Amino acid sequence: MAHELAIDRMSFGERLAYAFRERQIYVRSEGQVRFITLRPWIQISFVLLLVGVTAWIAYASLTVAFKDYVIAAKKRQFASVQTVYEDRLTQMLSSMDQLNGRLLLNQDSVESQLENVRDVQSALELRQRQLAALMSKRFSVSMSELEPTSSDGPELIEGRSGAKLLINFEPAQSDTRFSRIPGKQSSLGMNDAESVEVIRRVGRRLRDLAMAQTAALNVLETHSTTRLAELEEAIQSIGFKPEGFAPNAAAEGLGGPLVRLAGYSPGATVSSEERQIIRISAATDTINAYVSGLQALPLRQPLAWERVTSGFGPRRDPFTGVKAMHQGVDLAKPDGSPVFATAVGTVKRAGWGGAYGRLVEINHDNGVSTRYAHLSKIEVKVGQKVEAGQQVGLVGSTGRSTGSHLHYETRLNGSAVNPVNFFRVASHVLQ
Repeated sequence: MAHELAIDRMSFGERLAYAFRERQIYVRSEGQVRFITLRPWIQISFVLLLVGVTAWIAYASLTVAFKDYVIAAKKRQFASVQTVYEDRLTQMLSSMDQLNGRLLLNQDSVESQLENVRDVQSALELRQRQLAALMSKRFSVSMSELEPTSSDGPELIEGRSGAKLLINFEPAQSDTRFSRIPGKQSSLGMNDAESVEVIRRVGRRLRDLAMAQTAALNVLETHSTTRLAELEEAIQSIGFKPEGFAPNAAAEGLGGPLVRLAGYSPGATVSSEERQIIRISAATDTINAYVSGLQALPLRQPLAWERVTSGFGPRRDPFTGVKAMHQGVDLAKPDGSPVFATAVGTVKRAGWGGAYGRLVEINHDNGVSTRYAHLSKIEVKVGQKVEAGQQVGLVGSTGRSTGSHLHYETRLNGSAVNPVNFFRVASHVLQ
Protein backbone atom coordinates (compact mmCIF):
# COMPACT_ATOMS: atom_id res chain seq x y z
CA MET A 1 0.00 0.00 0.00
CA ALA A 2 2.75 2.44 0.89
CA HIS A 3 4.47 1.57 -2.37
CA GLU A 4 1.33 2.36 -4.37
CA LEU A 5 0.90 5.71 -2.60
CA ALA A 6 4.52 6.51 -3.41
CA ILE A 7 3.85 5.89 -7.13
CA ASP A 8 0.73 8.05 -7.09
CA ARG A 9 2.84 10.96 -5.85
CA MET A 10 5.31 10.68 -8.76
CA SER A 11 5.30 13.05 -11.72
CA PHE A 12 4.90 11.83 -15.30
CA GLY A 13 8.65 11.86 -15.87
CA GLU A 14 9.30 9.99 -12.67
CA ARG A 15 6.65 7.44 -13.61
CA LEU A 16 8.21 7.01 -17.06
CA ALA A 17 11.69 6.57 -15.49
CA TYR A 18 10.24 4.13 -12.96
CA ALA A 19 8.48 2.08 -15.63
CA PHE A 20 11.62 1.79 -17.72
CA ARG A 21 14.07 1.41 -14.85
CA GLU A 22 17.06 -0.78 -15.40
CA ARG A 23 16.23 -4.49 -15.18
CA GLN A 24 18.29 -7.65 -15.17
CA ILE A 25 17.34 -11.00 -16.52
CA TYR A 26 19.06 -13.96 -14.86
CA VAL A 27 19.77 -17.01 -16.96
CA ARG A 28 20.96 -20.26 -15.34
CA SER A 29 22.48 -22.90 -17.50
CA GLU A 30 24.57 -25.91 -16.56
CA GLY A 31 25.01 -24.68 -13.02
CA GLN A 32 26.14 -21.27 -14.07
CA VAL A 33 24.11 -18.11 -13.60
CA ARG A 34 24.37 -15.27 -16.01
CA PHE A 35 22.30 -12.10 -16.29
CA ILE A 36 21.41 -9.74 -19.00
CA THR A 37 21.00 -6.10 -18.11
CA LEU A 38 18.10 -4.32 -19.80
CA ARG A 39 18.81 -0.65 -19.80
CA PRO A 40 15.95 1.86 -20.09
CA TRP A 41 16.61 2.85 -23.73
CA ILE A 42 16.66 -0.82 -24.76
CA GLN A 43 13.30 -1.29 -23.07
CA ILE A 44 11.89 1.78 -24.75
CA SER A 45 13.20 0.66 -28.14
CA PHE A 46 11.70 -2.74 -27.67
CA VAL A 47 8.32 -1.30 -26.67
CA LEU A 48 8.29 1.03 -29.66
CA LEU A 49 9.25 -1.81 -31.98
CA LEU A 50 6.51 -3.95 -30.49
CA VAL A 51 3.93 -1.19 -30.89
CA GLY A 52 5.02 -0.59 -34.52
CA VAL A 53 4.85 -4.28 -35.37
CA THR A 54 1.45 -4.52 -33.72
CA ALA A 55 0.17 -1.46 -35.58
CA TRP A 56 1.46 -2.77 -38.91
CA ILE A 57 -0.11 -6.16 -38.29
CA ALA A 58 -3.38 -4.42 -37.38
CA TYR A 59 -3.25 -2.17 -40.48
CA ALA A 60 -2.41 -5.09 -42.74
CA SER A 61 -5.19 -7.13 -41.25
CA LEU A 62 -7.68 -4.28 -41.68
CA THR A 63 -6.51 -3.64 -45.23
CA VAL A 64 -6.96 -7.26 -46.17
CA ALA A 65 -10.29 -7.40 -44.38
CA PHE A 66 -11.66 -4.14 -45.90
CA LYS A 67 -9.80 -4.17 -49.25
CA ASP A 68 -12.97 -4.22 -51.38
CA TYR A 69 -14.54 -1.42 -49.38
CA VAL A 70 -11.44 0.78 -49.72
CA ILE A 71 -11.24 0.15 -53.46
CA ALA A 72 -14.93 0.98 -53.85
CA ALA A 73 -14.45 4.17 -51.84
CA LYS A 74 -11.51 5.18 -54.02
CA LYS A 75 -13.57 4.50 -57.12
CA ARG A 76 -16.45 6.56 -55.76
CA GLN A 77 -14.08 9.42 -54.98
CA PHE A 78 -12.52 9.24 -58.44
CA ALA A 79 -15.95 9.08 -60.10
CA SER A 80 -17.06 12.12 -58.09
CA VAL A 81 -14.00 14.09 -59.16
CA GLN A 82 -14.46 12.94 -62.75
CA THR A 83 -18.13 13.97 -62.71
CA VAL A 84 -17.28 17.42 -61.38
CA TYR A 85 -14.60 17.81 -64.03
CA GLU A 86 -16.93 16.64 -66.80
CA ASP A 87 -19.68 18.99 -65.59
CA ARG A 88 -17.30 21.91 -65.67
CA LEU A 89 -16.01 20.87 -69.09
CA THR A 90 -19.60 20.53 -70.36
CA GLN A 91 -20.46 23.98 -69.04
CA MET A 92 -17.40 25.44 -70.75
CA LEU A 93 -18.24 23.71 -74.04
CA SER A 94 -21.87 24.81 -73.75
CA SER A 95 -20.75 28.39 -73.19
CA MET A 96 -18.44 28.16 -76.18
CA ASP A 97 -21.26 26.72 -78.32
CA GLN A 98 -23.61 29.49 -77.21
CA LEU A 99 -20.98 32.09 -78.05
CA ASN A 100 -20.37 30.51 -81.43
CA GLY A 101 -24.12 30.34 -81.99
CA ARG A 102 -24.44 34.05 -81.25
CA LEU A 103 -21.59 34.72 -83.63
CA LEU A 104 -23.33 32.67 -86.33
CA LEU A 105 -26.59 34.51 -85.66
CA ASN A 106 -24.72 37.80 -85.92
CA GLN A 107 -23.23 36.56 -89.17
CA ASP A 108 -26.71 35.71 -90.48
CA SER A 109 -27.85 39.20 -89.47
CA VAL A 110 -24.89 40.79 -91.21
CA GLU A 111 -25.42 38.67 -94.31
CA SER A 112 -29.10 39.64 -94.28
CA GLN A 113 -28.12 43.30 -94.11
CA LEU A 114 -25.63 42.74 -96.93
CA GLU A 115 -28.33 41.10 -99.04
CA ASN A 116 -30.65 44.05 -98.40
CA VAL A 117 -27.90 46.47 -99.39
CA ARG A 118 -27.22 44.44 -102.53
CA ASP A 119 -30.93 44.52 -103.40
CA VAL A 120 -31.06 48.29 -102.90
CA GLN A 121 -27.90 48.69 -104.97
CA SER A 122 -29.30 46.59 -107.84
CA ALA A 123 -32.59 48.48 -107.78
CA LEU A 124 -30.79 51.83 -107.77
CA GLU A 125 -28.49 50.79 -110.63
CA LEU A 126 -31.50 49.71 -112.70
CA ARG A 127 -33.38 52.90 -111.84
CA GLN A 128 -30.30 54.99 -112.61
CA ARG A 129 -30.11 53.47 -116.09
CA GLN A 130 -33.82 54.10 -116.58
CA LEU A 131 -33.45 57.70 -115.39
CA ALA A 132 -30.47 58.17 -117.69
CA ALA A 133 -32.54 56.88 -120.62
CA LEU A 134 -35.38 59.25 -119.72
CA MET A 135 -33.07 62.24 -119.33
CA SER A 136 -31.33 61.38 -122.59
CA LYS A 137 -34.67 61.12 -124.37
CA ARG A 138 -36.17 64.24 -122.83
CA PHE A 139 -33.21 66.62 -122.66
CA SER A 140 -30.89 65.12 -125.31
CA VAL A 141 -28.15 64.47 -122.75
CA SER A 142 -25.47 61.90 -123.53
CA MET A 143 -26.04 58.61 -121.72
CA SER A 144 -22.36 58.47 -120.73
CA GLU A 145 -22.74 61.75 -118.87
CA LEU A 146 -25.55 60.30 -116.76
CA GLU A 147 -23.91 57.00 -115.77
CA PRO A 148 -23.09 56.77 -112.03
CA THR A 149 -19.47 57.45 -111.08
CA SER A 150 -17.65 57.28 -107.77
CA SER A 151 -14.55 58.67 -106.17
CA ASP A 152 -12.58 56.84 -103.48
CA GLY A 153 -15.11 56.08 -100.76
CA PRO A 154 -15.48 54.04 -97.58
CA GLU A 155 -14.08 50.63 -96.87
CA LEU A 156 -16.79 48.72 -98.72
CA ILE A 157 -16.34 50.40 -102.08
CA GLU A 158 -13.71 48.26 -103.74
CA GLY A 159 -13.50 49.77 -107.18
CA ARG A 160 -15.28 50.70 -110.37
CA SER A 161 -15.74 48.74 -113.59
CA GLY A 162 -16.89 51.07 -116.34
CA ALA A 163 -19.63 53.04 -114.67
CA LYS A 164 -20.86 50.32 -112.30
CA LEU A 165 -19.95 50.42 -108.63
CA LEU A 166 -18.44 47.21 -107.30
CA ILE A 167 -18.96 46.83 -103.55
CA ASN A 168 -17.10 44.11 -101.66
CA PHE A 169 -19.20 42.75 -98.82
CA GLU A 170 -17.17 39.60 -98.03
CA PRO A 171 -15.29 39.30 -94.70
CA ALA A 172 -11.56 39.90 -95.01
CA GLN A 173 -10.52 37.15 -92.53
CA SER A 174 -12.23 34.22 -90.82
CA ASP A 175 -12.26 33.95 -87.03
CA THR A 176 -11.97 30.34 -85.76
CA ARG A 177 -11.21 31.05 -82.12
CA PHE A 178 -14.66 30.20 -80.76
CA SER A 179 -15.48 26.88 -82.38
CA ARG A 180 -14.44 23.33 -81.48
CA ILE A 181 -16.25 21.72 -84.45
CA PRO A 182 -14.25 21.49 -87.70
CA GLY A 183 -15.99 23.25 -90.57
CA LYS A 184 -18.40 25.10 -88.26
CA GLN A 185 -16.22 28.03 -87.42
CA SER A 186 -17.65 31.52 -87.57
CA SER A 187 -16.73 33.37 -90.74
CA LEU A 188 -17.15 36.79 -89.18
CA GLY A 189 -14.18 39.09 -89.40
CA MET A 190 -12.22 40.32 -86.46
CA ASN A 191 -13.76 43.81 -86.72
CA ASP A 192 -17.40 42.86 -87.24
CA ALA A 193 -18.77 45.85 -85.33
CA GLU A 194 -16.91 48.22 -87.63
CA SER A 195 -18.06 46.25 -90.70
CA VAL A 196 -21.68 46.44 -89.60
CA GLU A 197 -21.36 50.18 -89.02
CA VAL A 198 -19.85 50.66 -92.47
CA ILE A 199 -22.68 48.62 -93.98
CA ARG A 200 -25.18 50.82 -92.19
CA ARG A 201 -23.50 53.96 -93.52
CA VAL A 202 -23.56 52.57 -97.06
CA GLY A 203 -27.19 51.59 -96.59
CA ARG A 204 -28.05 55.12 -95.45
CA ARG A 205 -26.26 56.59 -98.47
CA LEU A 206 -28.12 54.23 -100.79
CA ARG A 207 -31.43 55.19 -99.17
CA ASP A 208 -30.55 58.87 -99.59
CA LEU A 209 -29.78 58.20 -103.26
CA ALA A 210 -33.09 56.36 -103.61
CA MET A 211 -34.93 59.35 -102.11
CA ALA A 212 -33.08 61.71 -104.45
CA GLN A 213 -34.02 59.55 -107.43
CA THR A 214 -37.64 59.44 -106.27
CA ALA A 215 -37.66 63.24 -106.01
CA ALA A 216 -36.16 63.46 -109.51
CA LEU A 217 -38.84 61.10 -110.82
CA ASN A 218 -41.55 63.22 -109.22
CA VAL A 219 -40.13 66.34 -110.87
CA LEU A 220 -39.89 64.57 -114.22
CA GLU A 221 -43.45 63.26 -113.98
CA THR A 222 -44.82 66.66 -113.00
CA HIS A 223 -42.90 68.33 -115.82
CA SER A 224 -43.97 65.67 -118.34
CA THR A 225 -47.62 65.86 -117.29
CA THR A 226 -47.63 69.65 -117.50
CA ARG A 227 -45.82 69.65 -120.81
CA LEU A 228 -48.19 67.04 -122.25
CA ALA A 229 -51.24 69.05 -121.17
CA GLU A 230 -49.81 72.23 -122.74
CA LEU A 231 -49.14 70.48 -126.06
CA GLU A 232 -52.57 68.85 -126.14
CA GLU A 233 -54.18 72.24 -125.53
CA ALA A 234 -52.02 73.77 -128.27
CA ILE A 235 -52.95 70.99 -130.70
CA GLN A 236 -56.63 71.49 -129.97
CA SER A 237 -56.29 75.24 -130.49
CA ILE A 238 -55.26 74.75 -134.12
CA GLY A 239 -58.11 72.35 -134.87
CA PHE A 240 -56.59 68.88 -134.30
CA LYS A 241 -57.51 66.10 -131.91
CA PRO A 242 -54.51 65.03 -129.78
CA GLU A 243 -55.31 61.31 -129.92
CA GLY A 244 -55.03 61.30 -133.71
CA PHE A 245 -52.26 63.87 -134.09
CA ALA A 246 -49.16 61.90 -133.06
CA PRO A 247 -47.99 59.19 -135.45
CA ASN A 248 -48.46 55.58 -134.32
CA ALA A 249 -44.95 54.18 -133.86
CA ALA A 250 -46.19 50.59 -133.95
CA ALA A 251 -47.96 51.23 -137.25
CA GLU A 252 -44.86 52.88 -138.67
CA GLY A 253 -42.71 49.89 -137.72
CA LEU A 254 -40.42 48.95 -134.86
CA GLY A 255 -37.60 46.42 -134.59
CA GLY A 256 -34.06 45.59 -133.58
CA PRO A 257 -32.24 42.85 -131.64
CA LEU A 258 -33.42 42.02 -128.12
CA VAL A 259 -30.90 43.22 -125.53
CA ARG A 260 -32.34 42.73 -122.07
CA LEU A 261 -31.72 45.46 -119.55
CA ALA A 262 -29.29 44.31 -116.83
CA GLY A 263 -31.02 43.64 -113.54
CA TYR A 264 -34.45 43.27 -115.18
CA SER A 265 -36.43 40.08 -114.65
CA PRO A 266 -39.67 39.56 -116.63
CA GLY A 267 -41.30 37.77 -113.69
CA ALA A 268 -40.27 40.33 -111.07
CA THR A 269 -42.86 42.47 -109.32
CA VAL A 270 -43.01 45.96 -110.77
CA SER A 271 -42.30 48.58 -108.10
CA SER A 272 -44.08 51.91 -107.81
CA GLU A 273 -40.93 53.67 -109.05
CA GLU A 274 -40.77 51.43 -112.12
CA ARG A 275 -44.46 52.09 -112.84
CA GLN A 276 -43.71 55.80 -112.50
CA ILE A 277 -40.79 55.46 -114.92
CA ILE A 278 -43.08 53.66 -117.38
CA ARG A 279 -45.60 56.50 -117.14
CA ILE A 280 -42.91 59.14 -117.62
CA SER A 281 -41.41 57.24 -120.55
CA ALA A 282 -44.82 56.91 -122.24
CA ALA A 283 -45.55 60.61 -121.66
CA THR A 284 -42.11 61.53 -123.03
CA ASP A 285 -42.70 59.44 -126.14
CA THR A 286 -46.03 61.17 -126.67
CA ILE A 287 -44.48 64.60 -126.10
CA ASN A 288 -41.73 63.86 -128.61
CA ALA A 289 -44.33 62.68 -131.12
CA TYR A 290 -46.43 65.81 -130.57
CA VAL A 291 -43.41 68.09 -130.92
CA SER A 292 -42.26 66.24 -134.03
CA GLY A 293 -45.72 66.61 -135.57
CA LEU A 294 -46.02 70.26 -134.59
CA GLN A 295 -42.61 71.11 -135.98
CA ALA A 296 -43.87 70.01 -139.38
CA LEU A 297 -46.70 72.58 -139.17
CA PRO A 298 -46.43 76.26 -140.22
CA LEU A 299 -45.57 77.72 -136.84
CA ARG A 300 -42.87 80.19 -137.88
CA GLN A 301 -43.34 83.77 -139.00
CA PRO A 302 -43.47 84.28 -142.78
CA LEU A 303 -41.60 87.56 -142.35
CA ALA A 304 -40.49 90.01 -139.71
CA TRP A 305 -43.74 91.93 -139.86
CA GLU A 306 -44.19 95.28 -138.21
CA ARG A 307 -47.95 95.18 -137.57
CA VAL A 308 -51.13 93.33 -138.52
CA THR A 309 -53.14 95.61 -140.81
CA SER A 310 -56.10 93.23 -140.97
CA GLY A 311 -56.76 90.15 -138.85
CA PHE A 312 -58.51 86.87 -139.51
CA GLY A 313 -62.31 86.84 -139.55
CA PRO A 314 -65.20 89.14 -140.56
CA ARG A 315 -64.25 92.67 -141.68
CA ARG A 316 -65.40 95.53 -143.91
CA ASP A 317 -64.12 94.98 -147.44
CA PRO A 318 -61.57 97.74 -148.34
CA PHE A 319 -62.93 98.06 -151.88
CA THR A 320 -66.71 97.66 -151.55
CA GLY A 321 -67.23 98.52 -147.89
CA VAL A 322 -69.49 95.50 -147.33
CA LYS A 323 -68.96 92.92 -144.62
CA ALA A 324 -66.83 90.02 -145.81
CA MET A 325 -64.82 87.13 -144.44
CA HIS A 326 -61.06 87.70 -144.34
CA GLN A 327 -59.50 84.24 -144.57
CA GLY A 328 -55.98 85.25 -143.58
CA VAL A 329 -53.94 88.01 -141.97
CA ASP A 330 -52.43 91.05 -143.69
CA LEU A 331 -48.89 91.81 -142.48
CA ALA A 332 -47.48 95.25 -143.26
CA LYS A 333 -44.01 95.25 -144.80
CA PRO A 334 -42.23 97.41 -147.42
CA ASP A 335 -42.24 96.28 -151.04
CA GLY A 336 -39.44 93.81 -151.83
CA SER A 337 -39.09 92.40 -148.27
CA PRO A 338 -38.27 88.66 -148.29
CA VAL A 339 -41.04 86.16 -147.54
CA PHE A 340 -40.14 82.81 -145.97
CA ALA A 341 -41.81 79.39 -145.85
CA THR A 342 -43.26 78.79 -142.41
CA ALA A 343 -42.70 74.99 -142.49
CA VAL A 344 -41.21 72.24 -144.61
CA GLY A 345 -43.41 71.28 -147.51
CA THR A 346 -43.97 70.97 -151.25
CA VAL A 347 -44.96 73.88 -153.52
CA LYS A 348 -48.46 73.30 -154.88
CA ARG A 349 -48.95 76.60 -156.73
CA ALA A 350 -46.49 79.26 -157.84
CA GLY A 351 -47.97 81.88 -160.20
CA TRP A 352 -50.84 84.23 -160.73
CA GLY A 353 -53.78 83.62 -158.43
CA GLY A 354 -56.44 86.11 -159.51
CA ALA A 355 -57.35 88.39 -156.61
CA TYR A 356 -54.36 86.96 -154.75
CA GLY A 357 -52.00 88.41 -157.36
CA ARG A 358 -48.74 86.50 -157.46
CA LEU A 359 -49.34 83.53 -155.18
CA VAL A 360 -47.29 80.71 -153.62
CA GLU A 361 -49.19 77.81 -152.00
CA ILE A 362 -47.30 75.11 -150.07
CA ASN A 363 -48.67 71.78 -148.81
CA HIS A 364 -47.50 70.58 -145.37
CA ASP A 365 -48.23 67.47 -143.26
CA ASN A 366 -51.57 66.61 -141.66
CA GLY A 367 -53.65 68.29 -144.37
CA VAL A 368 -52.24 71.76 -143.66
CA SER A 369 -51.35 74.25 -146.39
CA THR A 370 -50.20 77.89 -146.44
CA ARG A 371 -50.69 80.71 -148.98
CA TYR A 372 -48.43 83.72 -149.57
CA ALA A 373 -50.26 86.35 -151.71
CA HIS A 374 -49.75 89.77 -153.39
CA LEU A 375 -46.06 88.94 -153.97
CA SER A 376 -43.98 91.13 -156.22
CA LYS A 377 -41.75 88.16 -157.12
CA ILE A 378 -41.97 84.37 -156.82
CA GLU A 379 -38.74 82.44 -156.17
CA VAL A 380 -39.94 78.81 -156.11
CA LYS A 381 -41.49 76.40 -158.62
CA VAL A 382 -44.39 73.96 -158.45
CA GLY A 383 -43.31 70.60 -157.04
CA GLN A 384 -40.24 72.04 -155.33
CA LYS A 385 -39.38 70.85 -151.81
CA VAL A 386 -38.86 73.77 -149.44
CA GLU A 387 -37.47 73.91 -145.92
CA ALA A 388 -38.78 75.96 -143.05
CA GLY A 389 -37.34 79.47 -143.33
CA GLN A 390 -36.50 79.14 -147.02
CA GLN A 391 -37.26 82.29 -149.05
CA VAL A 392 -40.21 81.82 -151.45
CA GLY A 393 -40.76 85.38 -152.75
CA LEU A 394 -40.84 89.12 -152.12
CA VAL A 395 -43.52 91.36 -150.60
CA GLY A 396 -45.57 93.31 -153.14
CA SER A 397 -49.04 94.65 -153.91
CA THR A 398 -50.21 92.54 -156.84
CA GLY A 399 -53.79 91.42 -157.30
CA ARG A 400 -56.65 92.86 -155.24
CA SER A 401 -54.54 94.98 -152.91
CA THR A 402 -54.50 98.55 -151.65
CA GLY A 403 -50.79 98.65 -150.85
CA SER A 404 -47.60 96.76 -150.14
CA HIS A 405 -48.21 93.91 -147.67
CA LEU A 406 -48.27 90.10 -147.35
CA HIS A 407 -51.59 88.32 -147.28
CA TYR A 408 -50.86 85.06 -145.38
CA GLU A 409 -53.33 82.17 -145.04
CA THR A 410 -53.29 78.87 -143.17
CA ARG A 411 -55.70 76.15 -144.31
CA LEU A 412 -56.65 72.82 -142.69
CA ASN A 413 -58.09 70.28 -145.11
CA GLY A 414 -58.95 73.13 -147.46
CA SER A 415 -60.70 75.34 -144.88
CA ALA A 416 -59.14 78.60 -143.72
CA VAL A 417 -58.06 78.74 -140.05
CA ASN A 418 -56.55 81.60 -138.08
CA PRO A 419 -52.75 81.69 -138.64
CA VAL A 420 -52.28 83.46 -135.30
CA ASN A 421 -53.22 80.23 -133.51
CA PHE A 422 -50.22 78.56 -135.15
CA PHE A 423 -47.97 81.47 -134.14
CA ARG A 424 -49.09 81.04 -130.55
CA VAL A 425 -48.37 77.32 -130.62
CA ALA A 426 -44.82 78.10 -131.73
CA SER A 427 -44.00 79.33 -128.24
CA HIS A 428 -44.63 75.78 -126.93
CA VAL A 429 -42.57 74.02 -129.60
CA LEU A 430 -39.84 76.28 -130.97
CA GLN A 431 -38.04 76.69 -127.62
